[in-house]
Amino acid sequence: MRVPRALRQARGGPEMLYRTLQAIDKRGARLEAEAWEVSLRAEWRLSEGGDQSSAIAAIREIYRATLEAATTGELGEAPGYGETADPLDGGIAYALDRIEGEAGERPLTALQSAKVWALNDARDARAGKRADTRAELELSFRELAAEHMRLWRLAPGRKSANTGAQKQASFDLFALFFGNGPIRTVRRADASRFADALRELDPNWARSGKAGSGAANFPTWAALLRQFGGQAEGLSDA
Repeated sequence: MRVPRALRQARGGPEMLYRTLQAIDKRGARLEAEAWEVSLRAEWRLSEGGDQSSAIAAIREIYRATLEAATTGELGEAPGYGETADPLDGGIAYALDRIEGEAGERPLTALQSAKVWALNDARDARAGKRADTRAELELSFRELAAEHMRLWRLAPGRKSANTGAQKQASFDLFALFFGNGPIRTVRRADASRFADALRELDPNWARSGKAGSGAANFPTWAALLRQFGGQAEGLSDA
């Protein structure tokens, strides 16, 4: 795997990373190589920082790859390991112990945690148990809104393009207010504060020329309110 130039310069590391695969056939080797690539790319995305959305996407990516490998048995078998006769469950137990050994006394990294969640969920699924819902793996509000708009535009008999622009503007405003967490974490108090702020937001803020490309032009919700909030008469409830 070729290490991104920015990471090589920041860490003074090698240009290429190598790994000896443990698989004994071409199909297993390909799957093992793909899992390693996903893990590396997710780790690089997290280490590069950036916005919360990128970090969530990287965690989801490594969770999905690990879950698939554990569920299909491509993770490897370990008959008798972990006091289980099932070779696939033994492979999962062996993988969990390896992560524990890598972490040692240190707290698990975000990627290690994602792998542990996936391994435990795979084991629970094999035992007929339902996996836990994890907010860390859910779509961010922006991602969910984008998918909603995509499906809305495809729906037969949809409303006018102007309605779509209004919907998108509302989502952009709330994303600026709420941040990029999953919608499951929105509480009634959040919605109330958002609605109250809109009632004091200049109704012509988006047409002022100072707003640029709308809510996306402002780094924070506070920056938007400093410029256009606190009005005696703001946006209507509609």
